[in-house]
Amino acid sequence: MPMPLGGTSNHFRTDLLRRVVGWDAWNVTENADLGLRFARFGYLIETIDSATYEDAPVRLGDWLGQRTRWMKGWMQTLTVFLRAPRRHMQRMGWLPTLSAFCVMTSLIAGPLFGPFYGLRLAYDLFWGDLLSPPTFLHLCFSSISLGVACSARWSSSCPM
Repeated sequence: MPMPLGGTSNHFRTDLLRRVVGWDAWNVTENADLGLRFARFGYLIETIDSATYEDAPVRLGDWLGQRTRWMKGWMQTLTVFLRAPRRHMQRMGWLPTLSAFCVMTSLIAGPLFGPFYGLRLAYDLFWGDLLSPPTFLHLCFSSISLGVACSARWSSSCPM
């Protein structure tokens, strides 16, 4: 499945970069763009298990600026990707195209809606509806809230 690349520890063969016509120099998350570009050209992305040492922002303002820039770049990447969805579907297939769309959308929607799911989870925990939701709709909201909390916990402990 297509994978938007992230971080500063990406390594590519120069001939492959030339074949996919490099990356979008105007995109502030050019690595995410490049991951989808590799998929459009039929290349697979693999992960090398290694440690990297990077400096993370320690002040809230710096962290917020970084996250805002990432959100802007993911929106740019998704917008460019959606310019020609039929062409991508023909090149990549419907499942990889749908997967790329869902991943990029979740990168944008997750931080925006995550706090609301957190509040819903706190509500479910406080009033006891988490393990015995009274209606199917409550079950859906509780499941999504719990899933978001678990995936946020997993991704924050992921050593990338």
